[in-house]
Amino acid sequence: MPQSSRPSGQSGFSLVELIVAMVVTMLVVGAVYGLMAGGNNAFRREPELTDRQQNARVAMELIQKDIGAAGVNMGPFFQSFSQNLNAAGRITGPSGQVADHLEIFANDGTCPDAPAAAKPVDGSNFNAIGHIPDCYSEDSLVLVIFSNGGAKWGLGHNIHTDSTKINFPPGLAPSGSQLDSVASLKSYVEGDESSGVPQSLSALNLMRYEIALDPVDGVPSLYRSATGGRDPGDDGAFHSPTSAADITLGRWQLIARGIEDLQVQYRNGTGAWSDDPGLVNCAGNCLTPTAAEYNKGVREVRVTVSARAEGQNLEGQTTSAAAGAGSRASAVRGSVTTVTSVKALQNYLSAVAPTPQCPTCPVWR
Repeated sequence: MPQSSRPSGQSGFSLVELIVAMVVTMLVVGAVYGLMAGGNNAFRREPELTDRQQNARVAMELIQKDIGAAGVNMGPFFQSFSQNLNAAGRITGPSGQVADHLEIFANDGTCPDAPAAAKPVDGSNFNAIGHIPDCYSEDSLVLVIFSNGGAKWGLGHNIHTDSTKINFPPGLAPSGSQLDSVASLKSYVEGDESSGVPQSLSALNLMRYEIALDPVDGVPSLYRSATGGRDPGDDGAFHSPTSAADITLGRWQLIARGIEDLQVQYRNGTGAWSDDPGLVNCAGNCLTPTAAEYNKGVREVRVTVSARAEGQNLEGQTTSAAAGAGSRASAVRGSVTTVTSVKALQNYLSAVAPTPQCPTCPVWR
């Protein structure tokens, strides 16, 4: 009888074993893919975050520098920060706030003053001793400082460095200025020339910050104008940073891309923070001011800039759909806040001695 065959000790995988092996393999592959995808997302995300923070930092450093120079050589009662710029922007930030504008009057000290002649006013001209310094251009924003400690700014025309005269023709004063014609030059306080005689001419830096959409690709960006957006070559007409010509003609400078919100607050001598700097003035000719009048000046400025990463499909984003003017709904964002002291005003106030009208002076706190 033939010998029966016996099954060998080798056999294949069962269906259950095969399914288990496939499931385990898929889990391992999925975990590895997840790690690789996460690493790739992080690799793309981190440069964007770094760029975003760098944009905010660069913007804030320049803003702080300009605030630090506010009011230099202008006295304690000059309006160093323009009013009515809260929520004046065209861009809505990620939190739903409308962006502020910021306008700062300053003197960086790079251009010397021109002292007034013995007869400081001639027609619509300011008369200086000697020649006008070379750093003044043909048409320039200038500041006239008066004997009572006050100051006015305007647009000087026909400034020739080989001349001693600067002209303020009637009807050509830029928006917000106070120097228009001979009447505004003769006295700081109308009808009281004895306390308001022009003493010197000073170069004016009028810095203005606005957020606008880049005219090329629509990215919200922070712009700065060293003339407050006023074009001295266009009779001081105001131009917003809304076209490529505004940038190429030098009216505005691009400071940082991806900046979508600018919020500014001011603190005066009362210690209260406000969205508007308020009116800085004093009664009469400012020769006997009170502590309350000194306290109208802005002591500190708090600025917050918000930036967003411009990369698409970054980790943390859920959509790239637009939500409001120039704002992605879920972009990767960050913000920087600083508080900067107005050094010029501190110096003015620390030198004020007590008087019957101001027994608590100095009021530099």
